[in-house]
Amino acid sequence: MPVMGGQECLQGLLKINQFAKVVVASGYTADRSVADTVAAGARGSINKPCTRTEALEEIRKVLDA
Repeated sequence: MPVMGGQECLQGLLKINQFAKVVVASGYTADRSVADTVAAGARGSINKPCTRTEALEEIRKVLDA
């Protein structure tokens, strides 16, 4: 995202709704920031590129948790 990073976006969403179920997507599979973002409150993550099925499976898992 050109204006803010994933951490900032996550914090903004959680400020609006602390119970938001956020799934982060990243094209950087080795990027430590994905793990940090999940640890900061995201409920799940998915690596890009992904198929619709993979994305929907992760979203379903997070919604059902």
